[in-house]
Amino acid sequence: MPCRLIKISFPPARHSSNVVPKMRLALLTLFAITAVTAADIPAVPESLSPNGNIHAVMDVDRDPTISPEWKEGSFPQIEIAQKDTGRVLASIGYFGSPSDDARPLREHVRVSWRSDSKAFAVTINDRFYSSSMVLVVTEESKW
Repeated sequence: MPCRLIKISFPPARHSSNVVPKMRLALLTLFAITAVTAADIPAVPESLSPNGNIHAVMDVDRDPTISPEWKEGSFPQIEIAQKDTGRVLASIGYFGSPSDDARPLREHVRVSWRSDSKAFAVTINDRFYSSSMVLVVTEESKW
């Protein structure tokens, strides 16, 4: 039995020439923002709470691979944030000596959690001294 090829053509959709470039631009922007957001949050090593929901990050750090990079006059913050959403629950001013040595600031910070994840201590180990701060969640769920 012979086969016939039938050509079917549809009229072009209105504004189709604008939609594809706009979608491409939107997707590229989304991917770029996602990549920058993931790369720019320097997590404090081993700072995850026992329940796995909260961790500590630095808003800026002395690390050339991270943007924005810490500059001599800036005042870095240790942020206690929800791991899945990134929502900041507490922001603590870096209370160590930021120019003590050349290591990234996050390497100076240690977070120790109570087993129920409702209290933690932040310790900053600088080259010549250490200091700590303890925070506990209140009845209003604030630190």
